[in-house]
Amino acid sequence: MPDEREHERSLDVKPKCLGKACVKRQAGLCKHGPASKPEAHGLALVDGGVEEKLTAAAVPRVERRSKLRLLLMQDKAQSLVEFALTVPALLLVVTGIAAFGIAFNNYMMLTEATSVGARQLTVSRGQTTDPCKTFANAVYAAAPMLKTSSLTFSITLNGVPYPGTTCIGTSTSGAPSNMVLGTNAVATVTYPISVSVYGMKIIAVGSVITAQTTELMQ
Repeated sequence: MPDEREHERSLDVKPKCLGKACVKRQAGLCKHGPASKPEAHGLALVDGGVEEKLTAAAVPRVERRSKLRLLLMQDKAQSLVEFALTVPALLLVVTGIAAFGIAFNNYMMLTEATSVGARQLTVSRGQTTDPCKTFANAVYAAAPMLKTSSLTFSITLNGVPYPGTTCIGTSTSGAPSNMVLGTNAVATVTYPISVSVYGMKIIAVGSVITAQTTELMQ
């Protein structure tokens, strides 16, 4: 009878397979599907576990991706090599600039402190019995970043040199008596300097920087 035939035909029709599960079943990846490989059905696994049909257009695209990845890896490797070669030279230059900058800053500070000390010395005529100490204390105050024990002082009053940080006298004898109005006072200060970059001595130990200034006695 027609109804029975249609019923039997409907039982023979397999349900349509939809979505990724269908592809996996056809490719033999499901538990209950046929035990076959994806390549047997023209399928291949790509990134993310999604299957793609290996058509004539898909193969060149995969090759282009591989070549692009290879080029990117080569560029990264080249950049790393260039970075490794340039970093030591760059660090050497930067460290050298920093070392010379510190030395130059010490020299500028020493020069300015010597000028300040000499001015203080010339205006203290008749007010101090130890001009050397007056000069040294003014330099210490003007150069707080310099190591005080490494500073060496020398002043010349009316042509007479007085080295050191003390030269006590009176208005009639010694250094105070040579603080004559209108004469020149020469002040000299030295400070040790040493510049090295990664063990290389650019300026050897034992070198000194010297600052000297001349002021008119007031």
